Amino acid sequence: MTPSNPFKVCPHFGCGKLTTGGRCPEHKRQARQTYDKDNRDPAVTRWRNTAAYRKRRDMQRRMKPICEHCGTAPMAIMHHADGNPFNMDDSNLISVCFACHEKTKRNQ
Repeated sequence: MTPSNPFKVCPHFGCGKLTTGGRCPEHKRQARQTYDKDNRDPAVTRWRNTAAYRKRRDMQRRMKPICEHCGTAPMAIMHHADGNPFNMDDSNLISVCFACHEKTKRNQ
């Protein structure tokens, strides 16, 4: 039995660069910039880059390090139950993993 190839081709149309998974660094950066430009509110982005927000997120990680939805994966995202990213009340914050956050976003 031969081992599987750890390298994959970047899925960006016409790229062809080999990666260890997902897009190549150039297209990852490009996709992120496009997502930020099209989907993110600049005020929310500024807020999430403040020391106060990072401090609260780190505190949430220490208090609830495991996803509150599935109970198995580590916390990756501090989800705001009411959808307001400026509401940092303890009762509004939920620790979730990436997979559960995607499910939560789709259900809203």
